[in-house]
Amino acid sequence: MQFLLYSTGLYSTWIYHPACHTLFDCGEGAASYLGKRVFGIDRICLSHGHTDHIAGLPTFINARNRSVGDPFRPLIVYYPAEDRHIGAMREFIRKTQGNRLRYELSWEPVREGASIPLAEGGKQTVESFRTRHNPRLLSLGYRLEERRKRLRPEYRGRSDIGAILRDTPPEEKHRFEETYSARLWTYTGDMKQCDLEDLRGSEVLLTDATFLDPGDRAEEEERHTHMTLEEAAALAADAGTGHFYAIHLSERYHRDRIVEAVNDERARYPNMKITAVYPGRTYTVK
Repeated sequence: MQFLLYSTGLYSTWIYHPACHTLFDCGEGAASYLGKRVFGIDRICLSHGHTDHIAGLPTFINARNRSVGDPFRPLIVYYPAEDRHIGAMREFIRKTQGNRLRYELSWEPVREGASIPLAEGGKQTVESFRTRHNPRLLSLGYRLEERRKRLRPEYRGRSDIGAILRDTPPEEKHRFEETYSARLWTYTGDMKQCDLEDLRGSEVLLTDATFLDPGDRAEEEERHTHMTLEEAAALAADAGTGHFYAIHLSERYHRDRIVEAVNDERARYPNMKITAVYPGRTYTVK
């Protein structure tokens, strides 16, 4: 699994997942960094309409239309239904670029529980779920899921199952298997809370960890719309996450302070890999 990401609290967040041709959020600078890779993106999934998550849309849409590449490949923007900020951005793009676009640009409002197919008949989908960030507007997280097969519970652990499967015709092997959805990758966007079950079992989790010190949040936010690193790590551990990425970190913290805080969480949860996405840096994750 490989993806590119940039996330600095207040300024910009975007995450590009090449394998599913999807950009999650489109903060300022996304198109500038991705360059010609914008032509490989079929969909953008927006978590909410705050400026640091959507300000890159006009440049992205224009670059995809005018740069050297395939200017006819359709683009779909999925966004939380009834988000007035995204509605205003959509109208701005329509007025400034709508008559000049050579490709089909469509906007699809979604709510929690939506399933977005990545390819016709494909095994992977992006699933949306509700998060709690802006109390007045719907905000969404997204999961990348893949349909897989495994042995039915009654056959797991049997010493003779290998021999049984070897002697079973291919068209009959389904009798020993069940289909399930593996949660490969989850992005929550900015949030203070979500349903733990929406994160349960995700192999990779990228979630809001804006503050290192709760006192900093208390001074800045009346409604507590972001999490602390400690809260985010606890949530990831409770969800059974294998690799937790702490994103949306505030730039107020020096790198040494972030390292210290992350090491504290690593000591608290030794079985979970924790990576801090340092403010101002773009990451290529493999």
